[in-house]
Amino acid sequence: ELFWSYISCQFIGRIYIKKNEYEKAKEFILKSNAVALQMKSPISQLPNLKLLAQIDSVEGNFKSAYLLQKKIALISDSVKLDENKRAAILVQVEFESDRKDKEIDLLNRNQELQAAQISQQATTRNYLVASIVLAVLLLALTYNRFRLKQKQNTLIEEKNREMEKLSIVARETANGVFIMD
Repeated sequence: ELFWSYISCQFIGRIYIKKNEYEKAKEFILKSNAVALQMKSPISQLPNLKLLAQIDSVEGNFKSAYLLQKKIALISDSVKLDENKRAAILVQVEFESDRKDKEIDLLNRNQELQAAQISQQATTRNYLVASIVLAVLLLALTYNRFRLKQKQNTLIEEKNREMEKLSIVARETANGVFIMD
């Protein structure tokens, strides 16, 4: 609502300037400027102050026109300073944002690297466990074969001893004993 009041009063003031009715023009431009002050917008005051300086110049009130020009320069400088501050803040925020993004990327890369290392360690551990299990199985199989061979050797030795006893008995007896399978 204030904005439309600001615009309409300024527009009416411009119309009166074109009609060379400077007092009425001043009245509406001053109203527009009062609204700009209410809006707390220094940049909105600039067109009104320029119009007022123009009216003062036309009316021959050069001192007032000069003071208005100084006020215009101050406000323009202030607006430019605010814009520069905003631009500097924007650059700072952008810099900080880029820095944070890079930090986040670095942390994500570190996290991915740690996950890969953990995965690699798990794989290595699994291979080690599988190798140990396989070695234990091979050892158990080898031991089992060894025990089996020992039993067979024991059986063969027992049979050999029996055969030797039989052979001794057969030699000692006059009758020969024929062993047949």
